[in-house]
Amino acid sequence: STYKYEIDLSGEDLPLVMLHVSNIFRGAESSLVTVDGIFQISDSYTTVASGDKYGDMEVDSISGDTIRMTNDNSITLRKGKTVPVMGDVSFLVGDSDELRFGPTVKRTGNYEIRGTIVDPAEYEKFTWTPYNFEGFYYDIDDDVGTEELEARFTGDKIDDGDLRYKTVPQSVRFEYDRWGSYNVIGFLAEKYFAGYTDETDFTDEFSVLNEEELRKVLIDDDESYTVRSGATFPLKEGYELRIKEVDLDGNKVYLSITKDGDEVDSKVVEPGSDVSSSTFTLDEEIGSEDVPIIAIHVQSVFRGREEDLATIEGIFQVSDEPRSVEEGETYGKMEIDSISDGGIEMVNDGSFSLGKGKSITIMENMLFKVSDSDRRLVVPVVEVEQELEPMRIDIPEVTVGTAAELLVTSEGEPVIGALITINGDEVGTTDADGIYLYSPTLSGSFDIEAKKDGYTEVKGVLVVSEIREERFLAVTSPQEVMKGESFVVKVTIGLDQRPVERADVTFDDASIGATDSLGTISYASDAVGSHTITASKEGLESGSRKILVVTPIEITGIEMDETTRAEKTVKITANSANRGSVSDTTSVALKVNGDLQATENLTVGAGETGSLTFEYKPEEPGLYTVEVDGIQRTLTVEEKSNSGMIAGILVLLLLIGGGAYLYSTGKLNEILGQIKNR
Repeated sequence: STYKYEIDLSGEDLPLVMLHVSNIFRGAESSLVTVDGIFQISDSYTTVASGDKYGDMEVDSISGDTIRMTNDNSITLRKGKTVPVMGDVSFLVGDSDELRFGPTVKRTGNYEIRGTIVDPAEYEKFTWTPYNFEGFYYDIDDDVGTEELEARFTGDKIDDGDLRYKTVPQSVRFEYDRWGSYNVIGFLAEKYFAGYTDETDFTDEFSVLNEEELRKVLIDDDESYTVRSGATFPLKEGYELRIKEVDLDGNKVYLSITKDGDEVDSKVVEPGSDVSSSTFTLDEEIGSEDVPIIAIHVQSVFRGREEDLATIEGIFQVSDEPRSVEEGETYGKMEIDSISDGGIEMVNDGSFSLGKGKSITIMENMLFKVSDSDRRLVVPVVEVEQELEPMRIDIPEVTVGTAAELLVTSEGEPVIGALITINGDEVGTTDADGIYLYSPTLSGSFDIEAKKDGYTEVKGVLVVSEIREERFLAVTSPQEVMKGESFVVKVTIGLDQRPVERADVTFDDASIGATDSLGTISYASDAVGSHTITASKEGLESGSRKILVVTPIEITGIEMDETTRAEKTVKITANSANRGSVSDTTSVALKVNGDLQATENLTVGAGETGSLTFEYKPEEPGLYTVEVDGIQRTLTVEEKSNSGMIAGILVLLLLIGGGAYLYSTGKLNEILGQIKNR
């Protein structure tokens, strides 16, 4: 039942692709094959030989099961620097007189960070801190890590109250050192602002924990930036800094901060004076106090004939959207037990099992993963979703020999150094204005992609025309239609898109007629899938495009019990509606925790509703994600019921006479009924 695609490697057959087929379905209109196992390795290989160099490392020896590498030069660990070692591996060095460093890997997109693996059979209790679980927040510059997770194991489960999470606020220096320090706290593996200290220069001591809230630290920066009059300097969450005026002597500047274009505060700042006078703060009322959520230090100002300039050196911003942290609030399996300016403590509310091969969500993005083995090794994991800055690319239509100005921006600002690829080939990076100039030598459509670390990847299509473009037909139609739904195909020619009359149109090589005087023709397809529409006319070059025909049946919801017990069958009903004008049959799949469990055919008449019911029996307790056609529900599976044993004891009591009273009063049937319902 496993298909293998093999190649010859040194006289041996090496499988590159393996597919395991678990089920086959042959239908009247379409057939299905269920594949529940896929393994593939690349057909491109990398040579690894003794003496090969990777950054500062050199392959020392290589054998059938081991590669050993050593550095061939000394490595200097400069404080506050990230020192490359090899590939994406570097040493992160703390900005401190005391040497602190650790290995780090450059990651993009979403990824997992794991802690120390624990065998519950060997440890009755284990504690994770930032030193053995890098998912927790840690500041290497100040050696600050505030989170701690302690687990007490009872066999293959953790009892109620035996998982404890604790985090405390700690003081760190602002990146702009003259501001002093502020308090941070790690919470759910992320850095939060906990308040200002008595060493904060521009405001008084304050704890947001006393207000039962936390705020994200958005910016903590000591880089130097230039702000020009008439322009805006972007901050986070829609805030912007603007110069309103520079005084005639050029030693004071009138600044304002706007939120979504509306001014929220303004102030005259005098650079060169004490830190407080040269710092512009935006306050927000928290509790009964005015607390700065933005601080900007102005280093210098310049008054010119055409424009005024201000140099800022030091930006600090926390979110204006607080996160509530109140006693009794729950996060996954954890509940806040206590909160004060001294920290936050949480405990698990209810016991849970460490099911073999399971992922158990502890709180939000933090979970335990259990090995799929008899040892049931446990490891804490934090799932990191990288917050990427939005990026867009503007692509003009050009002709052969005319330079295309590809403009890459983020929230209206140019993106410098974005890598541009055309049809998969890297061609260059954007300049200081976010522009890359490309001069095409051929006509056609070219796939354009822009990439830069920390930004979303964007794609587009560059259409290059030539003088002969009047010979080419263009076909337009909807990208997607429902089965049986009538749609319009339009055939045009030229940049001004003039309609073409009497053009022959085919749908997957089958003629559907000719266009009218408007260059249009209507058609409806009853074949679900991807199809090609082609237009042709004598003396002109044909044009074509793809169209996707989808089933009109839509799954509208899932009905099921949200709580059950292990080894008890759950009925899962998928409700549906046919939004189209024709009856249809479609295949509906049930997935549990991403794994395919069953597929069923569903037939629904035009304009009608329907449903089908799956059955699923969970084997072990835990949280299960049930999914039908993209709609998800959570199923909580509790420990297996011991009602059978209780019922047996009651029957035994009856047989020996101990249950005579229950039987005579009718209580026995009532109790047995309650047990049955469990």
